[in-house]
Amino acid sequence: MIKRKYCIISLIISGVACLLQACATSVPSPEAGVPKSLAITRAEALGKVEYDLRFRIPESQDEAVTCHDSVSFEMTDKDPVWLDFQGDSLISEARVNGHRAHLRVEDEHIRIPEKFLRKGGNSVVLDVVCSDLALNRREDYMYTLFVPDHARSAFPCFDQPDLKARFTLSLDVPEGWKAISDGADQRPGPSSGGRQILTFAPTDLIPTYLFSFTAGRFEESSAIVEGKTIRALYREKDPAKVAQLDTVFSEIGLSLRWLEKYTGIRYPFQKYGFVVLPGYQFGGMEHPGAVQYNDNQIFLGQDPTPQEEMRRLELLAHETTHMWFGDLVTMKWFDDVWTKEVFANYMASKISRERFPNVDRDLDFLRSYHGPAIAVDRTDGTHPILQELGNLSQAGLLYGNIIYDKSPIMLRKLEQLMGEDAFRDGLRNYLKKYSYGNATWDNLVSCLEDAAPDKGIGNFSNAWVKEKGMPTIKWTVSDGNLTVSQTDPFGKGVRWPQTFLFGIRYGKEIFPESVVMDGDSYVIKLPSGIVPDLVLPNMDGSGYGFFSLPGGQEDALALLSSIPESGLTPAGEYGIYATVYENYLHGGFDPAILFPAFMARLMDTENPLLAGYIVSCTERFLLDAPAEKSQDMEEALEKAMDKHPVPAVRQQIMRWISTHAQNPSTLEYVYDAWKKRSVSYFGEKDYMATAWHLAVMFPDRADAILTEQRGRLGSEDRRSEFDFVSVACSPEEAVRDSLFRSLLAPEGRSKEAWAQDALALLNDPAREPANNKYILPALEDLPEIQATSSIFFPSSWCASLLGGHRSKEAAELVRKFLSDDVSSPEPLSHALRDKLLQNTYMLLR
Repeated sequence: MIKRKYCIISLIISGVACLLQACATSVPSPEAGVPKSLAITRAEALGKVEYDLRFRIPESQDEAVTCHDSVSFEMTDKDPVWLDFQGDSLISEARVNGHRAHLRVEDEHIRIPEKFLRKGGNSVVLDVVCSDLALNRREDYMYTLFVPDHARSAFPCFDQPDLKARFTLSLDVPEGWKAISDGADQRPGPSSGGRQILTFAPTDLIPTYLFSFTAGRFEESSAIVEGKTIRALYREKDPAKVAQLDTVFSEIGLSLRWLEKYTGIRYPFQKYGFVVLPGYQFGGMEHPGAVQYNDNQIFLGQDPTPQEEMRRLELLAHETTHMWFGDLVTMKWFDDVWTKEVFANYMASKISRERFPNVDRDLDFLRSYHGPAIAVDRTDGTHPILQELGNLSQAGLLYGNIIYDKSPIMLRKLEQLMGEDAFRDGLRNYLKKYSYGNATWDNLVSCLEDAAPDKGIGNFSNAWVKEKGMPTIKWTVSDGNLTVSQTDPFGKGVRWPQTFLFGIRYGKEIFPESVVMDGDSYVIKLPSGIVPDLVLPNMDGSGYGFFSLPGGQEDALALLSSIPESGLTPAGEYGIYATVYENYLHGGFDPAILFPAFMARLMDTENPLLAGYIVSCTERFLLDAPAEKSQDMEEALEKAMDKHPVPAVRQQIMRWISTHAQNPSTLEYVYDAWKKRSVSYFGEKDYMATAWHLAVMFPDRADAILTEQRGRLGSEDRRSEFDFVSVACSPEEAVRDSLFRSLLAPEGRSKEAWAQDALALLNDPAREPANNKYILPALEDLPEIQATSSIFFPSSWCASLLGGHRSKEAAELVRKFLSDDVSSPEPLSHALRDKLLQNTYMLLR
């Protein structure tokens, strides 16, 4: 009995030991997507990654794209390796280091067992069917868009930014197609059987999200710029628009020249090329050697405004800046994606000064960045610039106004804190130290601290980068002092270091005082016994935050009336308008009272940037005003369009009323202008948008309007877009309902820009309350939309859905959804809920 007992115990111990050993050597399957834990493990174990990719692209969209994928890498330990793959299937057995291996796709990964692997060099060869998720296939062309984590939908790979690789590409395409990719173009192979092979040289070291190719039937142009041959593909047929490529080439050259001088590093990639795409999801995407651009932002309409021309240059400069900031030095993980976007926007602003020296750059900076950033920071959906990211599948939700618009504001204040020379020197050291590699924001902070060790850059970064929100700034006058204080609206005690001006008026004279906000408050000593007549907050416009007016609407009207004699700079004048507008949004002001005050200022200014901002404020007042007052306000805006001396202002007003007018007389004015095509600066896109609005407002004329507008269009690409969106203008509710249901399916919104326009028209304010029924289904579909769309689309979906709604019923539906979601078994992710909250502010406030 005793012997047997010991034997049983021994067997149990032995079994447990074996089980523990098995657990110790077993590697659990990673979760779907690209979890950060997996990325960290792979970055530590793998290196020298190379891909040899051979795609076959059928002419018919009904046939699948396939890929022969050969990936090689070195590894430090003999452990299992996980490839990321979100595609449809493997075609045949894989080969690992020359041996056949039966592999399968599980939870968006392919596990390579350790028995096939070895320390040092390894190769894996797979043939796969690609998913169409990121292939953007059209009738006779396609383009890939893999940011942030969609390369894995097309081919098995290590889809993380800190495993940079070289890519060798060949494309088996229909005869007559052209292609562009990151690697240098090579001579096309001979055609055979109606097909041809296009090949490209190995790329420089880039991450998977920057690998790209475009192929199809394109026109082509090229130019020698700064000693480099730049190749362009495009589908535009209008000779007048194509002629604009000369300006595009020139402005790319300006950007290259400026950046090489500023960074001290020559253009770091083997070529520069670009493709202009109709209906493209973004403004641009910075694939080195194969930049993608939106055609509406490159090919401008007839008589473009100076602002439109400047925005085009800033787009070109933005994507070119990425060649250094993002492509040469890449973030280690996508939580730092903003580090590439902040420099792209900030340097683009600097570059545009050379091309447009007469533009007030301080005002343009405020107009470009402060308004969009505050539009998010004022909402409950705001977030820090630096956000946490546990899985790359959620990376698309990081994008938005905070990283694109608030971060340049932060960077400008940081440069002011350091000084321009020290700031530039720190950036140069950063780029040289991490060239063709990866870095974090904290790595950059370290380089900047080395350049300016006594400026408190770490503390500055903690407040501006790692905390959410903006300060509420108030002031009081008492005991001979003007005390300016800041508080954190989220109650975390954050204090944002910054410097700005306050104006103190005595009689007709205004005295500027610098306010250095590096703590709770700042005190300005006033002349003994004298009380200011008026305090002008944020007198230079550079302060960032909500400047709360202590006297409410009375203070707002006093500030507006003081402007003509204040001697403010245009940037300072912008600061006053922005302060009044933000206080209006916080409540208690009458839009019908503020509207004429702003209109008076509009007719008194000839600065196009300033006038443009005033117009945008008056448009909001008009939308918010009760119906009995909005008609007169709309007529006043129309009259201002006829009388204002600045062409850009007249254009801005006309574009707005042509797509928003509700007043019958204004609508007839718009209809007449559309019918006669009398708006000289309107292009096809403007007239299309006008026709859609008129079709909604005049249902009895809808068919005739849409038919006539379609007949004016000059390309099949434009007609396809117009046909898709025009369904949303149908007078038949059943037709509109069918379109809405189709948009809930991924294939129904594959052309995202079109889907946005269609959804906005379905939710036009003229159709309330009937269209309120779309709100809940569209919101319930958000997780699916986030999983199957590009990075900006979830926010754009919310904006298109809710932007036209005004009714209390619509607001209650949104509140109900938000309330029910909290207790839902599968609530929205925090980041996705933030996107919704950002776009509900105007409806729920």
